[in-house]
Amino acid sequence: MDTRLKEEIQIAEAIIRKANQILKEKESAVGDLKPVIEKKIKTLKDAINNRDINLIQNTMDELQVPISELSSRIYEPTQKKEDPLECDTCQVSFKLPPGLAPKTTKKKKDKDKEEMDADLEIN
Repeated sequence: MDTRLKEEIQIAEAIIRKANQILKEKESAVGDLKPVIEKKIKTLKDAINNRDINLIQNTMDELQVPISELSSRIYEPTQKKEDPLECDTCQVSFKLPPGLAPKTTKKKKDKDKEEMDADLEIN
């Protein structure tokens, strides 16, 4: 067996295992993607059995599309639930509009210098 074909088969088998694992563990989120993913897995298994490297590569690429969509379904809701204003561990950064931005500390330094100069004049 060609080493390139062997490597592609190993990758494809790993993708099949991972896809099946996701289907089992995240069954509630799979929904309408389940038949699509299962069909791609079957096509990929057939390509492996036929040792068709082009079909293996193409089917692996095609299987990534519904898997990525499923990942979005699984992880998007948890990301949206966190309210950064109520999260102690979140870091939020934003830029204030120019009119609302705090004044620079340069004026404070100038004021401190004036106070210091005034102190020097008294002594």
